[in-house]
Amino acid sequence: MPCLDVQIPTADGASNGTLHVPDPDGPWPGVLVFPDAGGVRETFRQMGDHLAGMGYAALIPDIYYRAGQWARVTRPRPPRGGRTRPAAAVRGSRCAASR
Repeated sequence: MPCLDVQIPTADGASNGTLHVPDPDGPWPGVLVFPDAGGVRETFRQMGDHLAGMGYAALIPDIYYRAGQWARVTRPRPPRGGRTRPAAAVRGSRCAASR
C-alpha cells in the first residue's frame, strides 16, 4: 500500500503528514488519524497502513507542526523494570521511516 509524504495547507502554514492509501485506484472512504500527545510515531504509521489495507485512505497530520524541530523522547523506565518506548519520533520523512 502506498504511503505518501504530504503537505497539508493550514491558515498559518503547512503541516507535514502522511497519506496511506489502498493499492487499487480510488475513490476510497477517508479516515483522519489524530495522534495523541506523543505525536506521530511508528504506531501511527502502522495504523495508517492497517487502515489502507482495509480499503480506507488514512491521513495522519503532524499536529505539532508549529513547534518546529524536535527530537526523540523516551518515557522513564517503569519501577519494576521493563523497556522504555519512544514517545515521539524525529521529524522527517515518515513514510521512509515505516519501511
